[in-house]
Amino acid sequence: NEPFGDIVNWDLIPSNAISSINLIPGSNPLFGLNTLGGALAVNTKSGASFPGLSATLTGGSWGRRAFQFEAGGENKDQNIDYFVAGNIFHEDGWRDHSLSDVRQIFTKTGWHNDKTDLDLSLALADNEMEGTQSLPLSMWGNTKQAYTYPDSIKNKLAMISLKGTHFLADDKLLAGNIYYRMSNGRSFNSNAENLEDATNISSGTYQDGYGGSLQLSLLKDLMGHRNNFTLGASADWSHVTFNQDGYKADLVLNQTITDPLNILQSDVRLKTRSNYYSVFATNNFAFNDELNMTLSGRYNIAKVHLGGYSTDYGADGLDHDLGLLHGKHQYNRFNPALGLNYNPTQALSFYGGYNEGMRAPTPIELSCADPERPCALPAGFNSDPELKKVVAKTWEGGIRGKFSPNLNWNIGIYDTRINNDIQFIASSYSQVQGYFQNVGQTERKGIEIGLQGKLDQLTFTAHYAFVDATYQSRFDLNAPSNSSNDDGVIHVNKNNKIP
Repeated sequence: NEPFGDIVNWDLIPSNAISSINLIPGSNPLFGLNTLGGALAVNTKSGASFPGLSATLTGGSWGRRAFQFEAGGENKDQNIDYFVAGNIFHEDGWRDHSLSDVRQIFTKTGWHNDKTDLDLSLALADNEMEGTQSLPLSMWGNTKQAYTYPDSIKNKLAMISLKGTHFLADDKLLAGNIYYRMSNGRSFNSNAENLEDATNISSGTYQDGYGGSLQLSLLKDLMGHRNNFTLGASADWSHVTFNQDGYKADLVLNQTITDPLNILQSDVRLKTRSNYYSVFATNNFAFNDELNMTLSGRYNIAKVHLGGYSTDYGADGLDHDLGLLHGKHQYNRFNPALGLNYNPTQALSFYGGYNEGMRAPTPIELSCADPERPCALPAGFNSDPELKKVVAKTWEGGIRGKFSPNLNWNIGIYDTRINNDIQFIASSYSQVQGYFQNVGQTERKGIEIGLQGKLDQLTFTAHYAFVDATYQSRFDLNAPSNSSNDDGVIHVNKNNKIP
C-alpha cells in the first residue's frame, strides 16, 4: 500500500507478471495493518515456472495500441532462473482529453539449492492518465467534450526487493524479505464554477518506503501431534513530501489557463514520516486427523509524524489563512485470531473463526480532520487533529464439500464490525470541501455460495455473494444539494445502508 493514503495503485503492477492472486478473507492480523476485510497476496512469475518467450500486439478504437512481452528460463547447472515482463499501452480515450499511457517492466532473478531459495525483483513504471469530469446537462449535446481541462495524474515507481527462505534444519525454516520503494505522483487539476472563478492546482507527492520482515517456523510435532509454529517481526518506514500550489486561472472554451501574473491563491507544504513495527506469531495444532486449531496474534505499533503548513492567500493575494500541519500520532494494539477446522470425511469440512485487525489513520486523513478547517481533496490540507485507530472484528464460518471428485461446493457466512470507522464529511461551509471524521461503528455481514466442477476438458464455476453493509452509529452528513436533506443535513441512523 502507498504510505501517504494506504491506497493500491494497480496501474504500477504489470498484469502479465502475475502468476496468481490469493484472497485471504477476514481481519487476519498476520497480514499487518489495514487488513480490515481481507488481504490480497499477489504472486509474481518466475523463470522456472514460466519458461519461454511470448509477445502480444493489440490495437483498437480510440487510438488504442498495446505491446506486452514476457520471457523466462533457468540454468539448472547454476541453479538460477530469470523472468522479465513488460507492458506498453496507449489510448486516446473516447472522450476529449482522456488519454492513458502505461509503461511497466518487471524482472526477477532467482537462485536456489536444497536448503536455500532467494529471489531478487525489480519493478519500474511510468504512467499517465488524463481524466475528465461529469458533464452538466447543458453540455449533454456532446458527451465527448470535457467540462474543464487539463486534468492529469502521473505515477512513477521504482521498487527493488529481496526475499528468501533457508532451512536451518529439516524442521526449522527461516524466511525474510527486505525492500526499497520509491513512488512519485504528480497531478494537475482544473476547476471552474464560472468565467470569473477558475483555478489550476498542481500537486506533487514523493514517497520513499523501505523495510522488511523476518520469521522462524518450527515444523516439528508437539506432544505427539502435528504442529507448525511461526514467530516473526516486521518494520516499515516511509517518508513523504507533498507540495501543492493553486493559481488563479481564466476559462477559455473549457480550458483553464493559468493567469499570466501567476497569482498564487493557495499552497501546501507537508512532510510526513510513518514508522510501523510489529511482532507476530501463529500456531497450527492438530488434535487428530479431523480437527485442527490455528491461534494467531500480532502486536502493531504505528507512528505518524507530520510537519508543514497550508496557506490561503485569498483573491487579493494576501496571506489570510495559515494552517500549521505539525503533529505526532501513535497507535498500538494487539490483534488476535482463532480458527477451527473440522474434517469428518475427505468430502466434508467445517470451519469457523474469530479475528481482529486494525489500521492507523493515514497522513492524508490526519491532515484534514478539523470541521472548522475543511479541505478540498485532493486539493489541500489544513489542520492536524487526532483521529482514532480503526478496529475490525470478524466472525466467520462455513462448510466445504464434494459431491464427487470433480464437483466441489462451499457455503460461508461472516460478520465484520468496524469500530471508529473513518468517513469524509462534506463541509457545512462549502460543497467542494470537507474533512475526515470517526463516525462510530459500521457493519458488513453476508453469505457466499460457490460451486466448482470439471467435466473432461471443461471447467466451470458458479458463485453467489450477498453483503449487507450498514451504519451502526448515528451521525449527521452535510448535504445541502441532496434532495433528501433535512435543512441541509442528512441524518444517518443505525441500520441505514452504506451507499
